[in-house]
Amino acid sequence: MENKGLYYTLLYVGVLILFYYVFILIPGKKRKRAHDEMQRCVKAGDRVVTIGGIKGTVLEAGEETLVVESGGSRIEILRGAVQILCK
Repeated sequence: MENKGLYYTLLYVGVLILFYYVFILIPGKKRKRAHDEMQRCVKAGDRVVTIGGIKGTVLEAGEETLVVESGGSRIEILRGAVQILCK
């Protein structure tokens, strides 16, 4: 009898791990991959919103940094600071 309870417990834990993987990890990886691709594709002329909430237009796009114009000011930011690419 005790072994039956152990099997059900292991089955329950296995189902929880599978649920976590399928419904949490896989969609999170897809979102991260899409966000990383968006950050790599930013080019001059694109409108962006930074993680700090600054909206602006990309003037120059370098390998690691972007120069963004916002409200008449030019700001140099890292590509990783781009949260949204506006269309």
